[in-house]
Amino acid sequence: MRLEGSIAQFLLNDKIRSKLKSVIEPWMFETEVYRAFSMVLLKEAFNKPEIDFNILKLVIKDNYSSLRESDFNEIDRLIDTFNEVNEDEINIVINIISEFVKKKTYTKGLQYIAEDNVELADKYITRASNLNLKEREYTKLSNKKKLVDLLERKFPKDGKYIKSSFGLINNNSTFKGYRRGDLVQVVSPTGRGKTSMMCQEAATLAHQGFNIGYAIIGDNEEDDVALKTCSYYSKMPLWEVVEDFNSYIDEYNGYLDNITSITYPMYSISVKELLSDFKHVKEREGLDVLFVDYDQNIASAHESMYESGGAIYGALKAFAQVEDCVVIVASQPKISAWNQELIGVEAANESSKKQANIDMMVTFNWNQECNKVGIMHLAKIRRGNTGVTSKIKFNLHVSELKEITQQEYDYIKDNNEKKVEFTDKELAFED
Repeated sequence: MRLEGSIAQFLLNDKIRSKLKSVIEPWMFETEVYRAFSMVLLKEAFNKPEIDFNILKLVIKDNYSSLRESDFNEIDRLIDTFNEVNEDEINIVINIISEFVKKKTYTKGLQYIAEDNVELADKYITRASNLNLKEREYTKLSNKKKLVDLLERKFPKDGKYIKSSFGLINNNSTFKGYRRGDLVQVVSPTGRGKTSMMCQEAATLAHQGFNIGYAIIGDNEEDDVALKTCSYYSKMPLWEVVEDFNSYIDEYNGYLDNITSITYPMYSISVKELLSDFKHVKEREGLDVLFVDYDQNIASAHESMYESGGAIYGALKAFAQVEDCVVIVASQPKISAWNQELIGVEAANESSKKQANIDMMVTFNWNQECNKVGIMHLAKIRRGNTGVTSKIKFNLHVSELKEITQQEYDYIKDNNEKKVEFTDKELAFED
């Protein structure tokens, strides 16, 4: 049975039905028989524990004249095979249905983005992000079945964790890395290696076998991403990779084949067009993680709504939820934070609506006395340890941000009394 058929059947339970009456809408069901069954059940006349099934079927027949005999056979089957849900299972079922409603609502928001109806898109995406059907619930923490059921729904069904190249993320996330459906924001001032960091993560995930989409918006081109990725794999300086590019492409072809990039001129692409392009990428190649490099270069068709309302981030979050992928987007902090080695959430230059859609925020910057080292900060994470940091070394010549110990950090910093001057070759590849 399709999920929507199971949800329609669960509505035979009075408590589940009363809880969901205000959030389930007809357009959420693609199959007419399940839509008819659910909508009639949710009417006030049937808001009671004991349902007269003969009357139920008559009302369905009167309101949905297009239903066929086979549809009524399916309705009989829903009724005959229904097993009453016990008290311990009700909240589990409501959580499952809540995820269904949330995904459908995000999908509706994306449809309105495609139609350039920003107000309705914002309405449905905000509704989805705020949806919470949980009630007060008492649980014995010895109830293994219930707790295992909750955990199993949160972890990847295929057992494949989407692991970052950074221990900071893997060791402090409940999900041992990134989680499908999440929106991740990478925040750093210009010229600090945002693109290098994004390429490092793309290379790491492609090496694990995940399908990667990479939106290049603005200054960089696809060969820049390929160069940085090959440099990171080989640990050879970018200018040496350039000199023998063909052999590096051949050597890492199997991993590079997992990365599909689309290049856009600055401010030429709306979030609607970008997401449409990568939906096609998913249909052709598959898509586990989408990198957007970077947010401020996306054109705003309706500037006030997009910028103040956070609709770009709402759309990216909706895409992550609907397409069951991770979206990682690069961003700049407020100018006042450019000289702060430890960049916090408050410096991320985001509205409250943007913040509400972000599931993880990773910030980094170099030390103002020595630009070879700095701090990476897990400034926000919904499921994990917020506020933890790692010391990092900026190996931008090989497109790498490397986690180091406090002792290594102190040594490099103490032996670089003045800021290191990058060579012309290094500056040529700095993001």
